[in-house]
Amino acid sequence: MIKIYAYILVGITIVLQPMAVRAQFTAVTPVTNKDLTCVYFVDKTYGFAAGHSGTFIRTNDGGETWIPFESLSKFSINDIHFINANSGFVVGEKSLFLRTNDGGYNWEEIPTLEDVDFTGIDFVNDSVGFAIGHSTSNGVFYRTTDAGKTWDMKPVYDDCDDGSFTTSQECNDIYLMNMSFLDEKHGIVGGFAYSYDFGKRPFISKTEDGGETFTDISPHFSRDDWYLGKEIVAVDYLNTHDAIAIMNAGNGTDFLFISDYRVRNFRTSDKQNQFTSRGRYFDVQFLGRFIGYFTGIIDGHSQVIKTTDQGNSFMFLNPPTDKSLYAAAFTDVNNGFFVGQDGTILKFTDNSNIVYNYSDKTDGYFADPPYTLASTKKNLTQTQIHIYNVDARNEEAFDVVLKDRYGHVIPIKRFRTRVYNDEVRMRVKTASVLNSSLYFYTVLYQNQTIINGTLDQSNFVRN
Repeated sequence: MIKIYAYILVGITIVLQPMAVRAQFTAVTPVTNKDLTCVYFVDKTYGFAAGHSGTFIRTNDGGETWIPFESLSKFSINDIHFINANSGFVVGEKSLFLRTNDGGYNWEEIPTLEDVDFTGIDFVNDSVGFAIGHSTSNGVFYRTTDAGKTWDMKPVYDDCDDGSFTTSQECNDIYLMNMSFLDEKHGIVGGFAYSYDFGKRPFISKTEDGGETFTDISPHFSRDDWYLGKEIVAVDYLNTHDAIAIMNAGNGTDFLFISDYRVRNFRTSDKQNQFTSRGRYFDVQFLGRFIGYFTGIIDGHSQVIKTTDQGNSFMFLNPPTDKSLYAAAFTDVNNGFFVGQDGTILKFTDNSNIVYNYSDKTDGYFADPPYTLASTKKNLTQTQIHIYNVDARNEEAFDVVLKDRYGHVIPIKRFRTRVYNDEVRMRVKTASVLNSSLYFYTVLYQNQTIINGTLDQSNFVRN
């Protein structure tokens, strides 16, 4: 999973050149008919994927072609991580925990202390890594500090005194499904807690000492909460003090939890969006603080949706497959891969993504990253875009691309640009009326994306 702890502006998918105005999916020739449940790239060249019935494949050319290997097990592989092109691990069902030192040609078994269904593995550097799963009675957390030669196990329990229902109830069973770590000490794990009285509820726990202790930071719930019966399928640090979690089902912001500052608790977003379709979700990949890609099944179809404003609005990217996509991995902020059902592999390119590092100060930008607002004018045929914190003077070098929520480019009849100190004002005229309430735009300067924005007409008084 790519980790870019940065600040970015609200917006959505556009690409740079006139002939590449949409996010591009390319289907890769499959090398297996087994479901692929996980994918990982160590760099832009070497990548690995694995899945059902011990399936394991790798690429040595950036995902253009993939090499199939003999099955590693009769059980399913749930996650994969490689420290480099040669040294890596897979984990899965029935205590499946294997290590390779030659890129997947030979594997050795890592013994476990009890029967565990492993669901995740991750390393924060070449030496320190973590693996999670669940046994018959609790969540299971493994840690290594010697590059995977030895592992220590810690159980993860539910906090029965957190004020849920009653403090006298027996502790719930914990199923850990996913995790995200900032460094050797700070991380979050997610999944669900199960009780015979109330069934499943989303479970999130945090550690600040590398897994020695965990604190339950699950969303507070009551008997009538809409998310009872659901589970957390992905957690992700967005930067050092923000995190996100998604559930396996929901619509709009109902499948999305946002943490408070310092990741002490989670809540659903209180902002309205235009996304009302119910879905079943499998994975999320965030690139910086706001840009995220979600995989799932929406309205009965395999779908990838994108947000560039932390879930306040979504664009449907419509991948060219009817197969479910279970996992994603990005090699950088513009390129990634989606894998899934029946060995499906999709290569993905989206050149509109731009991430501003808060600590960076380069020519053309102030210390604070740019931000943008937009509103419609003149009977809904003109859009005025304001861009702040941009130190650029060449009016002729600006350009803009406008899209609807399905990624279709809206033709622009003409536009006008004015530069004032640290503000740029652009006016775009469309040939037809903008009837929908939600649109997306990308602003380019000297053919490079500088900002993405949303035009949410429901938030503005039109004039």
